[in-house]
Amino acid sequence: MIDACLAHGFQAPLIWCAVSVNGAVLAVRYTYIPGSTTEMEARVLAEHFPAEGFPLPAHVLVTDATNTGVHMVLQPDGWRFVDLDGGRPAVR
Repeated sequence: MIDACLAHGFQAPLIWCAVSVNGAVLAVRYTYIPGSTTEMEARVLAEHFPAEGFPLPAHVLVTDATNTGVHMVLQPDGWRFVDLDGGRPAVR
């Protein structure tokens, strides 16, 4: 998901936030490792996992340093951009 956002022009740092159907939440900040333009490190900003874990599907929001954002859905068989714009990724 992060690579797809970068391929669409997102600029680091990226904030990735997922919310599962049971209210589980994970928010992560992705930044480039100092001295690298390709390798990123992830830092968990917030998390909440009920006893039953993080079941899928989950909705994911990714935002970047330029206030660009995208909505994705994470499912057991993979993920997809939410189609809000005639087949194009819903990048705003």
